[in-house]
Amino acid sequence: MNDNSRPTLPVPYIDTASGAKIPNWVLMPTRIYDMSNEIGDLRIVYEIIQREMFKNGYEIRPKFKYKCGKCHKTFKDKPMSKFVPLQDKIDEGSASNQVPNSNLGDKTDDSFNEKFEKINPVSDQTEFKSDPKDTKNSDDKKNTENPEQKEGDTESEPLECDECGNDDPKKFFKPEPENRVTLQSLMSVMANNNNMTLLDMARIYQRDLDIIDNAYCLVSKRYFLKPLNEPDPLTGATMEVDENKTEIEEFIPLHPMNIAKLANSEGRLGYDNQNKPIWICPDYNHRSKRLNKPKCDVCGCKAINAIIESSNIPYGLSISDPKHMMYGRDELIWTSGVSVPNLLYGYPIILSIWKKAMSLYHQDEYIWKYFDKDRPPKSLLVFGTRNYESVQAFMERQKQGAKSDPYMPRPILVNAENAAQAAQFIDLTPNFKELELTELRKELRQVILTIHGLSPVSAGEQKGSGLGNEGLQLTLQNRTIKGKQATLNEKFFGQITSRILKIDDWEIVLVDSEEIDELRTEQIKGQKIDNASKMAAMSFEYHTDGNGEFVFSQFPNPEKQAQSGGMGSNIKAGNLDKVKGTKPPKEEQTDFQGQGKENRPSDIGGDKQGSPMGAGFSQSNKALRDLGEMGKAVDIINKGLVNKWTITTMAKKIAKANDWTVDEAFDTVTALISQKMEYNQQELMSKTK
Repeated sequence: MNDNSRPTLPVPYIDTASGAKIPNWVLMPTRIYDMSNEIGDLRIVYEIIQREMFKNGYEIRPKFKYKCGKCHKTFKDKPMSKFVPLQDKIDEGSASNQVPNSNLGDKTDDSFNEKFEKINPVSDQTEFKSDPKDTKNSDDKKNTENPEQKEGDTESEPLECDECGNDDPKKFFKPEPENRVTLQSLMSVMANNNNMTLLDMARIYQRDLDIIDNAYCLVSKRYFLKPLNEPDPLTGATMEVDENKTEIEEFIPLHPMNIAKLANSEGRLGYDNQNKPIWICPDYNHRSKRLNKPKCDVCGCKAINAIIESSNIPYGLSISDPKHMMYGRDELIWTSGVSVPNLLYGYPIILSIWKKAMSLYHQDEYIWKYFDKDRPPKSLLVFGTRNYESVQAFMERQKQGAKSDPYMPRPILVNAENAAQAAQFIDLTPNFKELELTELRKELRQVILTIHGLSPVSAGEQKGSGLGNEGLQLTLQNRTIKGKQATLNEKFFGQITSRILKIDDWEIVLVDSEEIDELRTEQIKGQKIDNASKMAAMSFEYHTDGNGEFVFSQFPNPEKQAQSGGMGSNIKAGNLDKVKGTKPPKEEQTDFQGQGKENRPSDIGGDKQGSPMGAGFSQSNKALRDLGEMGKAVDIINKGLVNKWTITTMAKKIAKANDWTVDEAFDTVTALISQKMEYNQQELMSKTK
């Protein structure tokens, strides 16, 4: 790396003796967490996010169905290079079901132990093994390499990549089932000895991102050290870490308050301000101080580069017996900002709204004190008199009554000459309507919810909540939740699968919080099919790629174009209305509520058993064809029967005479001929009788 390639960090940071950088925020992290936990209006925001994101659980799904080994393009379905009959696929699937899959027949949840040991309390977590006999053979380990390094099982399939033209079946790859077993086992067992699952870790991770825009998770490892045949010529180390036999022990949440990034003034992780690497030993017991060279002074092992330090002293707060620890890059899962991404730290949203949140907090405190027993008097009762003794005795009696009734007015004596002003009542109760606390609190809450992308409806606002369209508000909130789910899938689960476990063909994702509108999806698919039918009517060829999308030829097929009379007379004239599509007649279309409308009596299957012209005509638009057009069709059919023309020839002549498509003319010919044959048969039977 070129140490001089980066500019200096624009934001000033506080440097520590170990070379860490601490952000200089407006509020200390302890204050930020206190506000998020104690202010109810902020707590509502984080609870809504947690509930919506995790309410449907998780799923383990493949990242692709097929993957090209040349250009690395992924496909959701088989990228077939030619048409394969469906019956062949069914027969092939039936044959494969009769033979047990040797790759999956012996896989159980116990295979997880080949890479992870079950989480149990251990007396010494840093006990290193140097004897190969104490561990399993590395050949028994689960192979989690990139699937590109494995030979595919698609030799008999006619596959072709539409991006690079790769048609070698051996260079297409499918997801490895063993990797899914690994991820499923990981999600099924406890992630640490505190009985927390990986989903619980994800909740903590997301909570830290929402509150302080920073999140950390420690991947505690049990390193296996192997001796070197000869000392390393560069470092002089005599041992190094064996990655194949190193095991993951626990997943531990790291609180952002106790974490500081080890970086230089340019923001490069793992370096101090003098651009020197910060080395630590893999043995956790040897990490009390940084190393001056990439070799441990105690055990002689090759050192690793540290990027963060953890301390039980949260940003300078004094605490007894603090524990100082440094961690390397491969031991951590971290995210430096989501709302405001940064090289080192993010910028919490709460720093922009903390005054509004504190205003709501003090309003709650004021209302609480107002209605509490320590509240001020509700009213004053003023007496004008010169007889203090009698009034004093009266006051004593009133004090006794006030103990049982706090709302009793307090008497006050004044020296009044005017008898008309002998008694006065002064109300000290504030008018909350005049204070307009309701509108003020509503506006403050709306700003807090809006900056987090949530709907006021979800926080209990029933009317006058911003846009006024609750459906649109919930749609915007669902988009926010979906975006947060995508971020967590990438920043947390994605780092575990790709960077820690080196699994690139399967992924752990949260299930979408919003149910997918299947009817809308089918309608979009139907429109695409209709467009493909119109392209086919114009003699363009098409097929579906590996992702279910239509791919059309650049030019029309000359043979189909000649059969349809050019590109079709209707298309030549610019009239696409008569191009036959897949849309049903209007009376057969759905009402967008999932119900099909009833057919008219004149439709096929109705009381009148269909129109004389047969299928394909809508009574809602035009019940019968123009009599002149039908007359031409009947004349051509009669002439064709005499001259023994084929049905295709009749259809072409009718299409040309009436400006129809060949498909419409073909349907008309078959319908009229069948009706004529049925009529002749009935007439013959009547004559026979």
